[in-house]
Amino acid sequence: MVNPESNHALKGSGQKGPKAEEADNSTSDICQCSVFESGVEPSSSLITQSFCPAAAIAKLPYKYLHGEKSKTVGKRFFDQDQFWQRKWDLHYIYPPADLSPSPLLLLLASQVQQLLQDINQELNISLTLPVSPDIGLLLPFAEDGTPQPQYLGQSSSRETKDRLMAVIPKPSNEINDHDAIGDGSSLKHSEPTKAFRAKMEAGLDASKNKSKISKEKKRLEKIDRQREWAQSLKRAQCYLGLHPHRSSHPDAAHQTIDRSVSEGQSTTLITPLILQLDQPAPFPFAYEPIFVSIDVESNERRHREITEIGISTLDTLDLVGMAPGQDGENWIRRVRSRHIRIKESAHIVNHVYVSGCPSRFGFGESEFISFKDACNAVEACFKPPYSAQVPVKFVERKLYGEKANVTIETEIKECKLRPRNIVLLGHGVQADIEYLHQLGCNLFGDHHAFHKTKAFQCHRKNDPQDADPRLLDTLDTANLFQVLKREAQQRALEIILNSLSIVGWNLHNAGNDARYTLEAMVRIIINSRLALNNDVGLPKGDLKDWAMASPKTSVERESDTCSEKASTSRDIAWKAEVERRVAETVADSEMRVREDCKIWEIVTGWDSEHPLSADDFDGGEPKGMVLPKQRQKSFNNDYKNFEKHNTSFKRGY
Repeated sequence: MVNPESNHALKGSGQKGPKAEEADNSTSDICQCSVFESGVEPSSSLITQSFCPAAAIAKLPYKYLHGEKSKTVGKRFFDQDQFWQRKWDLHYIYPPADLSPSPLLLLLASQVQQLLQDINQELNISLTLPVSPDIGLLLPFAEDGTPQPQYLGQSSSRETKDRLMAVIPKPSNEINDHDAIGDGSSLKHSEPTKAFRAKMEAGLDASKNKSKISKEKKRLEKIDRQREWAQSLKRAQCYLGLHPHRSSHPDAAHQTIDRSVSEGQSTTLITPLILQLDQPAPFPFAYEPIFVSIDVESNERRHREITEIGISTLDTLDLVGMAPGQDGENWIRRVRSRHIRIKESAHIVNHVYVSGCPSRFGFGESEFISFKDACNAVEACFKPPYSAQVPVKFVERKLYGEKANVTIETEIKECKLRPRNIVLLGHGVQADIEYLHQLGCNLFGDHHAFHKTKAFQCHRKNDPQDADPRLLDTLDTANLFQVLKREAQQRALEIILNSLSIVGWNLHNAGNDARYTLEAMVRIIINSRLALNNDVGLPKGDLKDWAMASPKTSVERESDTCSEKASTSRDIAWKAEVERRVAETVADSEMRVREDCKIWEIVTGWDSEHPLSADDFDGGEPKGMVLPKQRQKSFNNDYKNFEKHNTSFKRGY
């Protein structure tokens, strides 16, 4: 089983030098590459009363330029400490204590302008100081009652600069008093004080290796990624009939959704119908898919050598009229599982990094297939009859020691003999897809990927002659579990199983892992809906299930009062959980933890300032198989549109 936690291991954690910073920012900070090339010269009066953050100017070629221009400017004026060998009149200022306890080293803007003129003249380019206050590279000061830069001394070497900085006095009482003004003071909320704080914050941000704009882009990228995870869980609920799905068919039985949601407008967030596990799914199974869970094991010393393939399937048409049962046990009994072992590598048993157990498949008999035939065997699982030839054993549990009734189903139903929609499932599924590519499977190529189209509907007529798999969607239990628990960190399959009270025997057997991954998905989907029931208590432990907000349907409007009370209870529980997570972390990580929790509030719909969109209601249209590069390209395009229409960001370019 591929452990997704290992996919995020840091490589080469050594400290970065200027060149490494240049490499990092050539892509993430590309939006700032032209801030020094606007062609707009600041006025002489502005230059006279302004200063520049020394640390930010020292990073000029590495952070704010790119390509050949970055290399040329760096080599001639920065790489060999030429920057600090110029004559600088150094100043300093203390920002508000909550922004930074350390002083901000400043350069006269007039001297920085002279540096740019020297660069322009020698290299025949045109660099100018950016005047936008948001960028924080040109900080004007006026006699307005706020702190002013203090002269430190003259420097013409890094050593002199370091020596002068070492003797900067501690903040005076006057500065401390200015920072510690009480909440009731009018001075604290005065315009000059607010402007001073914003100016210091911008200057500090400009001095960091990563810009504020880059941080915001990464934050938006994280929100976009986690919102897709949340939407994938909503779609999964729809696939199993536990959540209503929008439909273009006016006669659909589940056409109870408030039309304002379908039109992309915000609506009241309340609880959907309470889920009863002893009753069949309350809504139709959207797209009536077959879930196909895959897992691939390889030689731990030669990762390209595949040793095992596990495949488990669950057909939603087998669940029609069937109650999920406690923990979804009735549905899980309908899972068909297979374990394929490659003959040529059957002797390989992993034991160094994981404890392999290829001979301990717990859900049937292992199949030994040669490498050349393995591809066809795997692809056959995604085509009629979708592993229906594998018998399913049903055990009717009895109480008080009575003998259980065992039924083995061997009949292949008609619905398994025609093309069906496939939802691909895995734990760290992208890695398993890559392994199947190595095996020679072409099922997951771009030409098979599902593309959104209005013509693709729940009740679309299938061409009986078309035997190609219809890849409807791709789900990853690692991400689904993150949404359920609102966790930033991905968890190993074993941890997920323990949290879901699933006893996982002989993990790292591909057949077992594929089966447990499918069982985990069913429980995650059910638990995510149960979390919206009204019996919400305070958090218990560190792996509590958390609900996603949902717009109301016309059926549910009568229970508004009860639902709002449940929402309040959930809000209280979540706030307590946030404080618990903060209390368990070190002080310098508090803001990160709070930011992570805030993002979960946004993407799961509990932040009232970010109302749910139409896609947030039911997860939107199926995504097919979206490769990481495709998702990144889509985000970059969306971000460019965001920049274009957001004036606060446009000022920074």
